[in-house]
Amino acid sequence: MPLFVNTSFNIHEEPIVSSYEDAIKSLLDSCVDVLCFEDLFVKVK
Repeated sequence: MPLFVNTSFNIHEEPIVSSYEDAIKSLLDSCVDVLCFEDLFVKVK
């Protein structure tokens, strides 16, 4: 399974993600396919 880890999760020139809501917004506006929140996986269709 390919894995990408971004230690400062944010989109260029945007504030660093600091909440689940921010993470979902960044997920929808980026090329990321899957986010992992503890034991929850969120995948873009």
